[in-house]
Amino acid sequence: MDDSNGLVKKVVKKIHNVVDQFIRVLSIITGYIVGIFMVILFFQVVLRFVFKNPIYGADELVIALMVWSMALGNAIVYWHNEHAVIEFCLQNSPSIVKKIMHHVTNLVVLTTSFVYIPGGVTLFRMQKKLIPLGGLSFSKAYYFALPIVVMGVLLVALSAVKTIEYLILKDDKLMMPSFGEGGVKLD
Repeated sequence: MDDSNGLVKKVVKKIHNVVDQFIRVLSIITGYIVGIFMVILFFQVVLRFVFKNPIYGADELVIALMVWSMALGNAIVYWHNEHAVIEFCLQNSPSIVKKIMHHVTNLVVLTTSFVYIPGGVTLFRMQKKLIPLGGLSFSKAYYFALPIVVMGVLLVALSAVKTIEYLILKDDKLMMPSFGEGGVKLD
């Protein structure tokens, strides 16, 4: 029995490391997205107010990149336990309150994220039928609805991993924020 329990723990830790690597890559991609939209925004402001000649569609592209960065960033922050309000509330709480809130938070994220997926798919289908507006050659479905679906899928997967991981490992370090250092390090 101990051998199978040890194997399960090793598998859970391996899954955690794989998710950590995925989140690192996602963080890099999100960082580039933010950098790109900031550069586009800077040039658009200069072109609009200095040269009175903005680029048609640049504002809409900034919005698209911003929405994607927020959707992906939400998953990154959740994985690293860096939600500031929850951390502030739990800072001096007893251990049992922290454990309960950790599971309640995961349950709320899991539940709401399940709603994001079908809601985002419905929104995507509706927006896909609309003609592109604002200077981009594709419909708003790809930057208003699709990020919701992707975020929902990511959050469902991450909350499931976090919940199962804690139930198997019972390691309180999993509840602690990692402050973007690549996740919680498991022994």
